[in-house]
Amino acid sequence: MLLNYFYKKIYNKNFFCYIIAGDELFFIKKNINSLFNKFLKLKFIKNNVIIVDKNFIWDYIFSKFSITDIFYEKQIIHLIFLNTNIFLKFIKNIKFLINLTDKNNILIIEIHNNISLYIEKIIKNIINNKFSIFIKCNKLNNIEFINWTNYCFQKINLTINKNIYNLLQNYFSDNLILLDQIIKNISLQKKNQNFSPLSIIYNNINNFILIKENNLINSLLVGNIENSINIIKHMKHIQQNPFLILNKLQKNIFLLLKLYRNSKKYSLDIIFKKNKIISIKKKIFFKTSLKRINYKKLYLIIKLLLKIEINIKSFIISNYIEEYFWIDLERLAFLFL
Repeated sequence: MLLNYFYKKIYNKNFFCYIIAGDELFFIKKNINSLFNKFLKLKFIKNNVIIVDKNFIWDYIFSKFSITDIFYEKQIIHLIFLNTNIFLKFIKNIKFLINLTDKNNILIIEIHNNISLYIEKIIKNIINNKFSIFIKCNKLNNIEFINWTNYCFQKINLTINKNIYNLLQNYFSDNLILLDQIIKNISLQKKNQNFSPLSIIYNNINNFILIKENNLINSLLVGNIENSINIIKHMKHIQQNPFLILNKLQKNIFLLLKLYRNSKKYSLDIIFKKNKIISIKKKIFFKTSLKRINYKKLYLIIKLLLKIEINIKSFIISNYIEEYFWIDLERLAFLFL
């Protein structure tokens, strides 16, 4: 089902509400980007991106859909729930909001949590109408990963042997955004005389960019702002890929949020084990950050991160990637103080 959704254009003029949920960021963002690109073509210029927390005031959102904006005829309300508990807490509000949607008032709900069958049933009951759609984006199991990988290579008219598949699974099964980029790189280099998918994959494993991105993450986690700014300036100088940087930041910041939330209930050893954080060095970086971080800081960090993502992918701001992206990265770094 997930693969069908992934390669299907989920936009439909009859849908006014889209609920996209799961713990696989790659599929969530792929679907949301597809929607935004379509809505941009349909002149939906105004996009309200809002993170919903447990103290969220719903009157503001209700008024957005109830009161006509004289400057924007079409608008999108994009609500982000960082876990299913908050989503479940506000089910009545969400039902009411869905009833306010129409062809000029689109609602996108993004939920970052593994979606169990129980939660899926609740969501489907909420959107039990012909104007809404639910897209489940959980992490792939081994069989789904095989199917998805094979499908991606079939799209570029290549088959992969067992060695290549094992390599991809070992290194990239937990980072589909990077794997997707690698497959695109393989596709672009197919016509080269010395073309070798295996060598391209090995080059990506040892890629200098990833080392530098990890250094930035580690520097941010320990609050070393001066070093973080220097790394960002170096990244800009050597023209590193902003999309890869953004992906790495998103993955680690959402992980930090998850660790922080669970640290109130469980010991860090249990949390690290549950989230498969094995590296001693990585544990130290996250422990240092957890001692300094709080919900307010995390909220501001994620809010800015989402703003960066919208700007980098919407192309509304001229020269954003060339100039403003790096400025926003530096702003993000200061939030880790």
